[in-house]
Amino acid sequence: DDIPLNVNGKVDFKQLPDPEQSGLAKERVAPTTEVETILAGMWTEVLWVDNPGITDNFFEMGGHSIKATQLMSRIAKKWGVQVELRDLFEKPTIQELAQRIEEMLAETQDEANDEMEDFVL
Repeated sequence: DDIPLNVNGKVDFKQLPDPEQSGLAKERVAPTTEVETILAGMWTEVLWVDNPGITDNFFEMGGHSIKATQLMSRIAKKWGVQVELRDLFEKPTIQELAQRIEEMLAETQDEANDEMEDFVL
């Protein structure tokens, strides 16, 4: 009975109040590592958002395949690792993606150490 109707008996959306945002907004969690901080800056540039939190979802913040590709390019340029688009779908937060990048960097370092040992022997 409280829903406003137009002359045709349909819902008059213009008369409805703005939806309340309480309970929907989550608290921003600030970056704690260097990789998280740099990724947050990349998200700001790619998604055009201010102060993304490390638990914010890339796709819920407006990310799509083209923006994801831009992000992957920036990551490759910064750290020299090839993060796959699949990684972003599986790890869509700054926190999760930072952990993946740190794992890749550690793997790259381990491989470099192994090559150095082979060279020395």
